Amino acid sequence: MKVGDWVNSPYTMYQGTLLYKGRLVLPAHSPWTLQIMEECHSTAEGGHAGAFRTLKRITSNFFWRGMKKEISQFVAECMICQRQKY
Repeated sequence: MKVGDWVNSPYTMYQGTLLYKGRLVLPAHSPWTLQIMEECHSTAEGGHAGAFRTLKRITSNFFWRGMKKEISQFVAECMICQRQKY
């Protein structure tokens, strides 16, 4: 990618960190994505809020390809959510 390609791109570099619209970019199959989903959904702060709220909570700081589908699948497979919510 050339320098001129970054002019109208939603991607930026800040102190050696790749950002997408100001959010930290993670590789799609990073071990961090699972931990982030667990923190934003399964903890007391996350409160098993559902796919939409979990997605909104995560997208405020992070970005990875396929995150919407991955978060929806994670929430759909949550055993606590399956037992407690209809």
